[in-house]
Amino acid sequence: MKKRLNGILMLICMLIPSGCAAKPISRLEIFPASMFLVPGISVQLVAEGYTEDEKPAAEEDLAALILCWEYQCDDGSFTIDENGRLSALSPGTGNVWVKTEDGSLHSRPTTVFVKEDPA
Repeated sequence: MKKRLNGILMLICMLIPSGCAAKPISRLEIFPASMFLVPGISVQLVAEGYTEDEKPAAEEDLAALILCWEYQCDDGSFTIDENGRLSALSPGTGNVWVKTEDGSLHSRPTTVFVKEDPA
């Protein structure tokens, strides 16, 4: 019975290959693409994965990647934690990007502008 079930599953995979084989992620993006914040505000950045044919990657494929959030801001205007939570601290500008732990994939930088609240 078990061999018959395996044979049926194999046949289904041969007939419907897109349902059985995940396409690898070839590109990462961060949303939002840029942002304006005021000190004291925190936002959750979202990493999206795309396949070679520019289709959104399956959530489970993205979840299987070990992602590292990195940032550069010389003025200490914000920080970002290991989960992509960005906290605006003081006026300034910087960039954030996400990459895989092995460095094989990385996003374009997202620009972060922190401005004083005009109110």
